[in-house]
Amino acid sequence: MRVRTYGFPGCFTRPPGTSARNHPHEVDHVEACRPHGVSYAAQCRACGTFGSMIERIVVVGRIHALTDYRAEMQSLLRNAQQDVREQAGCLAADFAAALDEAGTYLFVQEWEDQAALDTHYATDAFARFQHEIFPMLERPSDVQWHTVTETVRPQDPTPRT
Repeated sequence: MRVRTYGFPGCFTRPPGTSARNHPHEVDHVEACRPHGVSYAAQCRACGTFGSMIERIVVVGRIHALTDYRAEMQSLLRNAQQDVREQAGCLAADFAAALDEAGTYLFVQEWEDQAALDTHYATDAFARFQHEIFPMLERPSDVQWHTVTETVRPQDPTPRT
């Protein structure tokens, strides 16, 4: 079973080489995509295609901390996790320690859109976090973000009774 979060089957087929963000035509937002019963869809004025114009952002990163700061790092990350979760546009935010790499922490955040992520990076809370974490880093963090237009949740092929 495919669960589509931001795109709809047979709905909003993009021209090759384009994304929803750079769809080549003007878009009218409509209350619902009537053929598919989906709220908050958009319809392209030129080609008439329907679909969601919102692409969520998933941020994935690895923080490389000095092992001497384990307790301080965990406290900082726990506080940052709570702060980020409370920000407008944040759908999820989690930090975790890597199992086989002392001092390495992983994080995943999901944002409603690029504007929400940009707003997060402009907050005083993010500036404080950067200031506080810097002296505890072994090396710069590895961070990348992904624009997500579809989410697939696999189903267990052997359902439990």
